[in-house]
Amino acid sequence: MLCHSIAHNNYTYPFLLKSLSDSKDFGQGRCVHSHIVKLGYSSDIYISNSLLNLYVSWGRMEL
Repeated sequence: MLCHSIAHNNYTYPFLLKSLSDSKDFGQGRCVHSHIVKLGYSSDIYISNSLLNLYVSWGRMEL
């Protein structure tokens, strides 16, 4: 989405995080997490729950 200049918002990230939790792609997940923090979406309840689900599914709860 970023490469094609497609707008993203707080509704986009929960679906993206869900797909990453299924794929077990740790590097991409950390990158998306950093984008969420930089854009100020980390206080959104749905994004926070999706991030929690992502790290729990990887067995990396401490992060």
